[in-house]
Amino acid sequence: KGTLRKACEGVGIQYKHMRELGIASSDRRNLETQEDYDRLFTVYERDNLPFQIAALSMIKSWIEQEGHRVALTCFEEKASMCHRHCVAKAIGQLNGFALAPLHL
Repeated sequence: KGTLRKACEGVGIQYKHMRELGIASSDRRNLETQEDYDRLFTVYERDNLPFQIAALSMIKSWIEQEGHRVALTCFEEKASMCHRHCVAKAIGQLNGFALAPLHL
């Protein structure tokens, strides 16, 4: 994350690490199939995201009120194996906020 922060800031992009929206590395071990990831995300959406309304609302305000583009990043290459789709979905569910994530 330090390298990414420096690279972003070097081209005028603000970088904000939000540890509270991550998944513990111990929970990410031994994930081999899409089903393994899907089970992990079910637990994450149930047991973590409902308690992160402040962080989710902050991202929502960056987009909605401040007009910023926001990139959710993760080390996983495939969106289906990354928690960022869960975060985007949770942000989109805040007070009917319309969010259409684009996976690059």
